[in-house]
Amino acid sequence: EKWWLRAAKQGHGFAQMNLGVLYSRGALGEKDPAKAYQWAKLSFTRGNQRAKQLVETLEKALMPDQIAQADAIVKAFNPVIENPKGEEPAESEPNASNGLSAQEVDRIAAQPHQPIAANSQFVTAVLKPGMWERNGRVEVQKTPSQEARVSERKLTKKIKHVQGKYVVIETTNEKGVKLSTELHSYDPLKKVMYSTSVNARGLLTRRVGVPNANTRTVHWKSGPDEPYTLELSITCAQDGLSAQLVGKMYREGTLISTFTGELKRVGDLPKSIVEPTNPDPTAPAKKF
Repeated sequence: EKWWLRAAKQGHGFAQMNLGVLYSRGALGEKDPAKAYQWAKLSFTRGNQRAKQLVETLEKALMPDQIAQADAIVKAFNPVIENPKGEEPAESEPNASNGLSAQEVDRIAAQPHQPIAANSQFVTAVLKPGMWERNGRVEVQKTPSQEARVSERKLTKKIKHVQGKYVVIETTNEKGVKLSTELHSYDPLKKVMYSTSVNARGLLTRRVGVPNANTRTVHWKSGPDEPYTLELSITCAQDGLSAQLVGKMYREGTLISTFTGELKRVGDLPKSIVEPTNPDPTAPAKKF
């Protein structure tokens, strides 16, 4: 229980689901469906789709007030990250996005642009807010379950800052259909970056990034609960107007694809995103 609980408190969805299973079966003493529901719901709301069935099963065994109490705990949950020595748990920096739910990502992404103060460790904040194009190439490796192939794709990205602490990246395809919304943040306590991405189906993907301020590069790696392991490096140009990326995707230790890409800024953000929606009452009236 100790190790599962430590990992669960740090926000690891797989550990949260396992705690739910253990409490539901009485493997930690008497059965505790309320506590099982709480941990399973935490896992599910943070993107672990495997926890959905457990949540639905436990929900049927609880009273409405028990569900309401557990949901309140889930909503107020804030991951506790251990320090590098693992001695004392320390709360994650409030700016970090590693514990956000899909609903929280959408809510933050909908807010207006607010610039982030200069911080060389927050690598992707170097990219100048605006409209961007990404041209990429994917090489799928031959495996027993797939044939080798190569594909190229162009995507549009809208990059802005929110609350002066999040980089928000919205990606659309060539037809203008939104594919994903991604939030980046920097945690100065851990000296790492976090990425939380929500795709069009509402599924979450989490990554942890190690920044290198000297080369303006961040090395991303997917979280331990993801079905695929992603290794991605992004290097930003000094002027913040372009970036290069290279990455690999693994499934159960087997390389399944490699990809490269180039990002280029092609325009400014729409005025509706940059300018406040409510006019300043102290500003002089416009003359017509």
